Amino acid sequence: MAGALVTAESAHDVAETVDLISSELRDRGVRLFAVIDHAAGAREAGLELADEVVLVFGNPAVGTALMQADPRTGLDLPVRLLVWSDGGTTRLAFRDPHALTGDFAVADRNDVLDALRGLLDHLVTTVAPQPAPEAAVDPVDLLDRVRADFVRHALLDHATITVQVHGHDVTLTGTVGDRAERDEAERVARAAPGVRSVHNRLRTLPHDPRGRPRR
Repeated sequence: MAGALVTAESAHDVAETVDLISSELRDRGVRLFAVIDHAAGAREAGLELADEVVLVFGNPAVGTALMQADPRTGLDLPVRLLVWSDGGTTRLAFRDPHALTGDFAVADRNDVLDALRGLLDHLVTTVAPQPAPEAAVDPVDLLDRVRADFVRHALLDHATITVQVHGHDVTLTGTVGDRAERDEAERVARAAPGVRSVHNRLRTLPHDPRGRPRR
């Protein structure tokens, strides 16, 4: 199968990653058919290889449908997930099950392919590095930062714009000359470090017959 290779990173070493995935498979009632330790095999042959393990797993109640559609899919089933050490970083790789449609007549079994891909994605997520918690923000500092950006802006009248801060969220109220200024004010506020979202409640001023805003 020449399908797309999906790679990801684990927050754990190879052994712990294999243990966590194996445990997750058991909890989900998915049969683990084999654990192939390539590094152990290399050592038995007197060779050196960084930690590398392949897990072979599946659920006959799911995979059988693909083989019923095209028996040749048995060549690529059960599903395999590779875990290896790459210079101290643990990585995972698997073939996207949807790539089976390139070699076998299983295009009408997208439900099964979706289920297999969903399982693989879930397993990767269970060992993936967790994002760092968002740093706390001082609302006074953030308020001063946004206001200062408005003061420095050559085209915006900062005196007519009121800035309110709630956590990482900024609310803009007041008036601006036109829609372009309204959009620019939002862009400036959104660009300030620490801002997560901007609620733009600025109003545009009506214009006189000569196109100048009435203030």
